[in-house]
Amino acid sequence: MASIHRRKGTKKWHAAFYDAEGRRCMRSTGTSKRGDAMSIALDWEEAARRGREGRLTVDQARKVIADIYARANRDKLPAGTVREYVKHWMQMKEAGLADSSFTEYKRLTADLIDFLGKRADGPLDAITSKDIVKYRARLLARVSPATVNKSLKALRGIWTQARKDELITRNVFDSVSYVKAEQKKTRRKNFTGEQVKALLPYCKDSWRGLVLAGLYTGQRLSDLLALTWEEIDLAGAKIQFTTQKTGAELEIPIHPALMKWLMDNAGDDPAALVFPDFAGISQNTVSRQFMKKLHNAGLIKAEPSHKSANKGRDSKRTLNELSFHSLRHAYVTMMKEAGATDGITKSIVGHQSDAVNRLYTHIGIDAMREAVNRLPDVTAG
Repeated sequence: MASIHRRKGTKKWHAAFYDAEGRRCMRSTGTSKRGDAMSIALDWEEAARRGREGRLTVDQARKVIADIYARANRDKLPAGTVREYVKHWMQMKEAGLADSSFTEYKRLTADLIDFLGKRADGPLDAITSKDIVKYRARLLARVSPATVNKSLKALRGIWTQARKDELITRNVFDSVSYVKAEQKKTRRKNFTGEQVKALLPYCKDSWRGLVLAGLYTGQRLSDLLALTWEEIDLAGAKIQFTTQKTGAELEIPIHPALMKWLMDNAGDDPAALVFPDFAGISQNTVSRQFMKKLHNAGLIKAEPSHKSANKGRDSKRTLNELSFHSLRHAYVTMMKEAGATDGITKSIVGHQSDAVNRLYTHIGIDAMREAVNRLPDVTAG
C-alpha cells in the first residue's frame, strides 16, 4: 500500500508506491498537508496498478493529474493540452508585455500551434525535441537566423513555465540548438534625399505623413504608428511622447516640411491617431506595404510573393538594403551633415540606453530646432 514520508529538511510530503513497472519509487506530492499528500499517493498507486494491468487510458491519466493538481494547489489544472497551456501562458504574459510585444507573442504561438496541427490537442510532454527541430527548419525557410533564434527563445518560455508548474519533467528546447548567424548580411543603407523624393509620389495621405515623420524625427515605426494628436504641439512646433522601446521622454522640433503635412491634416480629436489609415493594422503589415512602395518607386528589388515563389508560406523574404528603419539612419546622417552635434542628434532620436538619454536632457528645444531647420526639404520642387 502507498505511504507518505517527509524527508529531512523538507516540508512537503513524498509518496512511496509501486510504479507501472512494479518498481518501488518515491515522488514529491508537492504539498505539506498530510491528508492531501496521502490522497495523492493513493491516486498514483491506483494509476500505476491500472498501468501494470494495461487498463490505464489517456483520459484516466489526465483525470488523475488534474485531481492531484487541484488538491495540491486548490485550483484547476492550468491546461491539459498544448493548445490549452499556450492559451494559459499567454494570459499570464499579457500583463507584463507592451502591446506590440504581446501581438508578436500571439503571432509566434499561433504559428507554432498551426505547425503542430492535431498534435496541439495532445499533452505537452508528447512534444519532442524532433518536433522543435522541424519547426526550426520551417522558420529558417522563411526568416533570417537571428529571427529564428529570437522566436525559439520566446517559445522556450512556454515549456520553461510548464516545467515550473510541474506539468512536464524536461524542457524539449534544452536539446535544440540555435542556428548560426549568416556570415554575409545585407547592410542597411540610408535614404538619400533623391530617393525620398522618388518615393513620395507613391505615398498618399497617411503614408506621406508617415514617411516625412520617419525622415524628420528619426523615430521608430512602432512609435510613429502610435502617435496621437495630443502629442503634437502645433503652436509650439514640437512633438512630445514617450518611446515604447526605452521609455525615453522625447521632445522633438517639427521640421517645416512635416509641419505643413500636420497642419493640412490636423483633426479635432486629441486622442485620434495622427496616421489613421494604419489603425488596426500590425506593424509587420505596414512594413510589408512600405517595401511594396519602395519597389514601385524602383528603389528595391521585388520581394517574391508566395504565389510566384511557389513555396507557400515557407518562402524566405528577400533582405533589401532599404527599409522604413533606413529613414531613422538617414535622419542621423542628415543631422551630422547639417553640422548638428552628437548630443543634439541623440537627444532627438532617443538613444537605446536610458543613461545616455538622461545625459542629453539638458539640451534645449531651441538648439534642437536650429539643427532640425537646417535639414533639406525633400518636398521642395
